[in-house]
Amino acid sequence: MQIVTFTNDLNEMIDFDFNSSFILSKIDGTGSVAANHRTSNIPSSHGSQRTLSTLNPRYLTLHGSLIVSHRSELALLKEQLCEIFNPSLKDGKLTYDAGAGTKFVYAIAEELPIFSDYIGDSVNFIINLVANNPFWHDIEFYEHTFTTPYQSLFTFPQSTPTQMGLHTDTQTFFNKGNERTPLILEFEGGIKNVKFINKTNGEWIEFRKKLNSNEKLIINSTTGQKEVNITNTKGEQKQGYGLLTFDCSTYIHLEKGNNIIQFIGETDSKKGLVKLKWETNYLGV
Repeated sequence: MQIVTFTNDLNEMIDFDFNSSFILSKIDGTGSVAANHRTSNIPSSHGSQRTLSTLNPRYLTLHGSLIVSHRSELALLKEQLCEIFNPSLKDGKLTYDAGAGTKFVYAIAEELPIFSDYIGDSVNFIINLVANNPFWHDIEFYEHTFTTPYQSLFTFPQSTPTQMGLHTDTQTFFNKGNERTPLILEFEGGIKNVKFINKTNGEWIEFRKKLNSNEKLIINSTTGQKEVNITNTKGEQKQGYGLLTFDCSTYIHLEKGNNIIQFIGETDSKKGLVKLKWETNYLGV
């Protein structure tokens, strides 16, 4: 049994199952995705050498029927389907479970639903979706917060003593997906001289300027959502690229399997921290 749900950018949701008026008969595109192979010719050699392979967007098609007790209800259901699968919205989430666990993919309708002529008290439909990020994901984000103990380094001789502390921690994280996955990093708590390193692939983030205690630096490495922004407690946002060291990686990922991650940072409080979030990438369901 296939369980399929679509939630659009406005959080409007529709379930396709045999207990509703929206009956799904088939879904195409849950597995196969075409790939692009970049090659180069080698002088005085046969054939070519592959230099890079990338996946194309994932194209999904939902086939089903609208079935009601009274034909007059069909127009309302068609209108509801068009509203939820509105191509002018941002990406929504298509969740899918065929018995091996629920996964989701970010997707948007390529066009409005295609309807057949009325067949008694039912209408057939076809919905064409595109997932520009072709990977399936677990429903929940994976998350870890570095909360290493505050370590006093020295005290300034003032009437009110001020201490500087160093946060340092090294952890191993396991990416159980089929591919490397982007990390979302959140730094906050009045920290500076921060370095975040994935020792497995050599990618690293560094900034030496101080992040104010009421600010949060967000670095999102997700394709199509990449950003380096600073937000404050009032919700105000500004670009954060100027905070980063010039030659650092800017965007950072977890490789498939084990990743050794180190976080180093300096703080004048006990509130400095860094939070990691990631979605596991699967090639098919």
